[in-house]
Amino acid sequence: MLHRRDAMIRLGQVGLGALTLPQLLKNEQARAANRSPTMLYPSEGRAKSCILIYLWGGPPQMDMWDPNPEAAEGIRSHFRPIATQTPGISISEEMPLFARHTDKTAIIRSFSHESNNHEPSVYRTLTGDINNTLVVPRNNRNRTYHPNVASIVSAFSPMGPLPASVTIPRPIGHDGSTYAGTHAGWLGAKYDPMEVSPAGETGESATHSMQLPDDLSQARLLARRGLLNVVEDHDRRFQTSPVASSMDDFRAQAFSMLSTPQAKEAFDINSIDDTTRDRYGRNEWGESILMARRLVESGVRLVTISWMYIQKSGNVANTWDNHG
Repeated sequence: MLHRRDAMIRLGQVGLGALTLPQLLKNEQARAANRSPTMLYPSEGRAKSCILIYLWGGPPQMDMWDPNPEAAEGIRSHFRPIATQTPGISISEEMPLFARHTDKTAIIRSFSHESNNHEPSVYRTLTGDINNTLVVPRNNRNRTYHPNVASIVSAFSPMGPLPASVTIPRPIGHDGSTYAGTHAGWLGAKYDPMEVSPAGETGESATHSMQLPDDLSQARLLARRGLLNVVEDHDRRFQTSPVASSMDDFRAQAFSMLSTPQAKEAFDINSIDDTTRDRYGRNEWGESILMARRLVESGVRLVTISWMYIQKSGNVANTWDNHG
């Protein structure tokens, strides 16, 4: 496993020019070969899943994690700082419940980037890359761009009944534009995070049904797959292309999701008890977070929840600064 602390120490020893991912991975591989399997870093991560809550454009850090009450007016938060479970750490008065759990979290107040525009910032924060060719507006994603963190998780995860990474309730973008930094880029469509179609209205359920159509039973689905395999075995010329390889992966994933009860249940929150659903909120935002919890409990490695304000008509409004 590549650790940030070790990477920075090595960078300081050899200079900035050596900071390339292939070289760091090569060095780490060589180091791992000489290390006993029982030698673990004290802080080595053991997390199996992650939920990334991506509040696209806000709220600002000073109104959440760093009230900065001693700063000048216009810089400090309008909200009062409150003490937390961790001595010396204060956060906004708007998050009293979170204040009880800061001993279980790591608040990184120094995290930032160079852009003052929302669209390039999506690409910067999700890929780690700076792309000066991006235009504003309409930073549409394409296959020449770097992969985002979700697709890298997909690339290093074995295929199972559920995708390794899922984005809910929709990818980041608006008005027909899906932003750069939201898929696998040059890694290829095979590693794109699964994206669920956006709900039409905020009042609709965030549940996205994985049930088979009424006229297609599971037995018939299995029979169809068997017939498909027979047909494809007769002609494999097309199967040698990268596009066809991706199609095979998509087909296997889709079949697994439709035929495996575990996958169907993971995307269905209607069976969850009313008390739990009320706690999370019966709206798209609350139900998306509840679904994210259900997905990671079912084995999904990374769930990204992106948020923007959606009107009841389904249109996007106040795109930048109404995020929760």
